[in-house]
Amino acid sequence: MLPSAVVDTARRAVRVAMDEQRESLAREVADIYRHATVAGALHSGRLLVAVKDRLASEYKIRAMMAWEIWARLGNAGHRTNGRPTPDARGRS
Repeated sequence: MLPSAVVDTARRAVRVAMDEQRESLAREVADIYRHATVAGALHSGRLLVAVKDRLASEYKIRAMMAWEIWARLGNAGHRTNGRPTPDARGRS
């Protein structure tokens, strides 16, 4: 079990990372629409596929970001002064 301070820190870190990623995604989707508009393809299937692909990759990106934050902070929560705590010994 992780200490509540580590859990709270991880939750805040994930929330901040997701907020930043949401802003980035909005800019990227706007860029996709802008390029489609310039190309005269605003109502094309290619535009829909590009947006769908970007949104699909977003799920993978966010899952990996959350996993990395929890793993990093979870490992830190099992250490005391740079040494593994007794319940974390033997785990990688």
